[in-house]
Amino acid sequence: MISAALQVLAAYVLIDLLTGLYHWATDKGFNSAHVCALFQDHHATNTMDGFDSQPSVVSLPAMLLGLGLGSSFLIAAGAFGILSQIPHYYAHRRSRSELVHHMVRILQITGLIISPQHHAQHHDGRFERNFCILSGWNNCWLNLLVAPKERS
Repeated sequence: MISAALQVLAAYVLIDLLTGLYHWATDKGFNSAHVCALFQDHHATNTMDGFDSQPSVVSLPAMLLGLGLGSSFLIAAGAFGILSQIPHYYAHRRSRSELVHHMVRILQITGLIISPQHHAQHHDGRFERNFCILSGWNNCWLNLLVAPKERS
C-alpha cells in the first residue's frame, strides 16, 4: 500500500501536469469560446482579472469521491485541482496582505508553487512553453513535447 504522503505527492505532480495540458489545449483553441477568450485576454494583459472555474468543476467530484472512498490520492488531486488557479494568480499579482504575500513568496522561492519568474517564460510574447501553473515541475519535459522546435 502506498503511503498517504506519497499519494499526495503523486496527486500534486499529476495535477501540475494536467494544468499544463489544459492550459496548452486552451491556448490552442481546444475549449469553449468563452474560456479561450479568457485565456487570450490573460495573455494580452498579463493579469488574472478573470477566473476559469472549469478545473474546480472537474476537481470537486474527484475530491468528493475520494472522501467517500477514503482515497488520499483522490482527495489531494481534487483539492489541488480546485486550488490550481491560486498559484497562477500569485504568479501575476501580489497579495494586498503582507502576511499572505510573504507566505506566497516562501512557497514560490522554494518551488512548491509556480513563481512569477518561471511563469513569465510563458508570457514571453509567444506563449509556447511553461504551461503548468500549479508548481511548474512538469514544464521541463512538457515543453519538450509541446513547444515548437527551433528552426535552424
